Amino acid sequence: KMARATELEWAPESLYNTAISAVVMRFVQYKNELRNLTDDVLFDVYYKLYDKNVMDDLGKEFQDLNVFSRVLRVMNKRILLHRCFQAIMDNEVNLAKLLAIRFCKNLTPETLEDSAAKGRILQLGFSLGSFLCEAGWFADSIAIYTTCLNACIDDQSAQDRFRAMEFSVRLLHSQNVNCQYKDAEITYNKALKICTELEGRGHKVNKAVLYAERCALLFAQSKYTQAFNTCHLAILELNSNMCAMAIVNVMRLCSKACVVKREFKTAELLIKYAVAFAREKFGKYHPKHADTLLDYGFFLLNSDCVSPAVQVYQLALDIRQTVFGGNNFYVAIACEDLAYASYVNEYSSGKFQHARDHAEKSMTILCKILPEIG
Repeated sequence: KMARATELEWAPESLYNTAISAVVMRFVQYKNELRNLTDDVLFDVYYKLYDKNVMDDLGKEFQDLNVFSRVLRVMNKRILLHRCFQAIMDNEVNLAKLLAIRFCKNLTPETLEDSAAKGRILQLGFSLGSFLCEAGWFADSIAIYTTCLNACIDDQSAQDRFRAMEFSVRLLHSQNVNCQYKDAEITYNKALKICTELEGRGHKVNKAVLYAERCALLFAQSKYTQAFNTCHLAILELNSNMCAMAIVNVMRLCSKACVVKREFKTAELLIKYAVAFAREKFGKYHPKHADTLLDYGFFLLNSDCVSPAVQVYQLALDIRQTVFGGNNFYVAIACEDLAYASYVNEYSSGKFQHARDHAEKSMTILCKILPEIG
């Protein structure tokens, strides 16, 4: 009998995929013509390079800021871009640093004199800085945000004041996660000053994300009462017009502040909503869903639900490993959190092999990617 199509182990590729594969086989020959393709198709060619492990060519292409700005616009394939990017970084090419340096060099006084050109390059600054922070390359994200903030902080038009406000809040986030707390304090005060100026001119400014990042900074400094009080201000600013990413971040950061103040009912409400909202808006395998799961694990661990906490931390690690893989900061942090939860879970048995394995993996990754001190 002839096998049914559903039982076949192999099926021919679609014509589109076959065409993409054919181009990749002759990539050097066709690469100059590729720039005429749409952003979506161009991305698919680059992803096929990654899939075929043609990393040298992919790395060279992505070092071109014009090329990388185009793949950044393909928002529905962001997770695939993270995989490509991390693979290049693991291939001994510091793509994050190269792109940051080239971006900062492109932001010249001449560019800033042309309002249209200024708008385009600052928009690229938002996109590139956000991507690098999302991927765990905070120092390079900070370099981009700092350059962009300096480029518009002295301009007095309402548009530039709002731009400066946005860059300062994003810079604050990157400094927070990079443990640059003194710099973050300075950035917060800049953001607050800009916000006050805009409100003084009669503009309405939503401060939810600013307050949430302030809450995160205070939390990191072990100022838990102040963090808890600030998280209330952030929640009061929430509204449905905010982007989904901002809503999720506000809720998860505020949940952590509630946990350390033993406000468990409020913490549970916030983090469960954040997890469900992130899963609905971004999907199960998105880094933002993993972020919320780590904070849910933190809630469970502090609520003495240790075994469920281990399961949640493992799920968060699995997602980050799938998205980033390799020597990535976010994977290392997920390993570290899982190591501690496993240690608590295994404490009564005295057998800490799982905790040790995750801790050692975290340290191995961090030793490879963090700069040496001294």
